Amino acid sequence: MLKPFIAKYGERQEGEPKRLDKALLVKRRQGGFDMLRDLHEIWLLVNESMMSLLVLEQAARALRDKDLLHVLERMQRRNERQQSWLKTRISQASPQVLVVPL
Repeated sequence: MLKPFIAKYGERQEGEPKRLDKALLVKRRQGGFDMLRDLHEIWLLVNESMMSLLVLEQAARALRDKDLLHVLERMQRRNERQQSWLKTRISQASPQVLVVPL
């Protein structure tokens, strides 16, 4: 969704996605606790995305780019749904993983 705006404004890569992948997306064994850790890591990635969208939103406001603002709002709504789903799934899985004996 951002490709037209990248063409319009340009792009600068600072290496964050690679650092996040290396720090968060670790191969784990299959099991309840590892699944819970994976869900937590995905939640962190979604929150990182939300912060990036917030920064871009401020730039779009400064540029008075209504089209970019519209795209960012759509992306924020999608991320909010992802956050909500992840929070629900983590809330459901946590007691089973942490309390129920193996």
